[in-house]
Amino acid sequence: MEFRIDDFGMCTSKREIKMKDFLSFGISEIISTFLNENIVDCAIMVCESCGTIIITDREMAQGIGQSISGLASTNPITEIIEKIGINNILDSKTALIDQTEGINLAISN
Repeated sequence: MEFRIDDFGMCTSKREIKMKDFLSFGISEIISTFLNENIVDCAIMVCESCGTIIITDREMAQGIGQSISGLASTNPITEIIEKIGINNILDSKTALIDQTEGINLAISN
């Protein structure tokens, strides 16, 4: 975890949210490719400091997804919420994690 905090700014306001492909495989690379190839319109993901989010940018999917593993809860960080965009976040006040509600938000958007 300390590596992720030091290298990617995880759990801080300095969190890197965009990244080119990190590896040639993995779920964030698959989501990134699907977005880039217009196979999917968006991805419902979880980001520490935001909770459930809607992602349409391939580099953001890669940046957020490459260092996340097993998040059960998180707390909001304003700077990261602003980078992702408040309209792309399920609940910016609580950083709620609920992918089902994230799908509903994506459909309504």
